Amino acid sequence: MNTTQKITLTERHLLIPMIWEGDLELHSNRKRMEQSIFGKPILHGDTVLSLAIQLILEDSKVKGGIFAFSSKYKKSSSVGDELQVFYEKIPINESRERISFEARNHQDDVVLSGSLTIRIRT
Repeated sequence: MNTTQKITLTERHLLIPMIWEGDLELHSNRKRMEQSIFGKPILHGDTVLSLAIQLILEDSKVKGGIFAFSSKYKKSSSVGDELQVFYEKIPINESRERISFEARNHQDDVVLSGSLTIRIRT
């Protein structure tokens, strides 16, 4: 099993994707989120997925492009959480490989799991 570096989630990780998507009334609304089951603002799941994929690509030095992906969100992530990805490369054939992964927070909770199918460049 391979392990990426850890990153700490910041306000920037929370706000920039939400500004881009125009979603400032839900995930980042402190008052509203404090009254929710989460108790605090949370990052979009797709933001966490993007960060996890970037950590994998930087660590694994993939020589190709993502052909397909799947993901399952398991737990929310918030500003201040640390994110680290544990992954395994599995050859499919000469031109493709699969990377199965789990993103975990600083409490070792799985927040996201999934897989990437990579089309290998030759």
